[in-house]
Amino acid sequence: MKAVVVEVKNDVVVALSENGVFKTVKNQNYAVGEVLIMKENNTRKISKKLIISLASAAAIIALGSVGAYAYYTPVSYVSLDVNPSVEYSVNRFDRVIKATGVNEDGKQLIADLDLNGKTIDEAISQTVDTLIDDGYITDDGTGEIVIAASNDDTAKSEELASELKETAAEEIAEQGKAANVEAMAVGKARVDEAKKLGVTPGKLNLVEKLKESAAVPEDIDIQEWLNKPVKEIQSAIKVNTSEQKEQDKNKETEQEKEQEKNQGTPQNKEQNTNSNSDKNNNNNSNKNKPSATTAPSDDSDVSTDTSVVTTGDASQAGNSSEASAGQQRRNQ
Repeated sequence: MKAVVVEVKNDVVVALSENGVFKTVKNQNYAVGEVLIMKENNTRKISKKLIISLASAAAIIALGSVGAYAYYTPVSYVSLDVNPSVEYSVNRFDRVIKATGVNEDGKQLIADLDLNGKTIDEAISQTVDTLIDDGYITDDGTGEIVIAASNDDTAKSEELASELKETAAEEIAEQGKAANVEAMAVGKARVDEAKKLGVTPGKLNLVEKLKESAAVPEDIDIQEWLNKPVKEIQSAIKVNTSEQKEQDKNKETEQEKEQEKNQGTPQNKEQNTNSNSDKNNNNNSNKNKPSATTAPSDDSDVSTDTSVVTTGDASQAGNSSEASAGQQRRNQ
């Protein structure tokens, strides 16, 4: 249990516990305002004498002393949106010190709830129960809840968001209902911006997400969408996201077709290569094959001429032999 030191009295200190009870513990060099993690067996009852001596101190604490300041000062902000929007101011003990309906539906939702002093987990559980009772969350699974948590410590914001998401989801399941729960950690700047617009930081983040998902972001009227239920905003985001994926897929397909057109697919490349190879082989074969209709080459002409010359010489040699024989017969 957490407690804050409100008074130091020699060997003991008086601490205000998270449930609003004053307790005394042994002083281990504690200082006023210091937060302690206490065990039940480490505390003891305050004596009547000490109670009397602390009566005036308690009055001062109630008016704004260090202890009251520690307990009643918000250090975290949590918001919950369905269509009702509720904001919780949370102290360092994770106790709700104020719950506010941000819109009219939110005000009606918590009108009969006493959330002050409850842990933020208890407050979220009770709020979810009321949402179920009022028909905002059913068993058809179409319900949407957005939770946002803010703290100066980013790690604390993320831890709180994760914890409350689990709390809400468990409560919904226990009631036999179904809904999508989204939780996020946000900075103080976003909290302040949302307050100026009269909405919760969670819903503002959601509408910003819708704008980013739109094909033409300028067409999204933020103020108009801030007044719509979370379910409607989430539905629009899903539609935009689906359309964007389809466009990206079509664009990728067109690019692939363009590449095939300019470069050809590997299969076409192989077919073209084989075709060109066959054509080259046929051309080489035709070059080496003799053709009956092919005109004689210059070498053929020379060979023919030589053949003619050779035939002529043989005829002349024959005539010379015959003349020599006839001359011999005359001489005889």
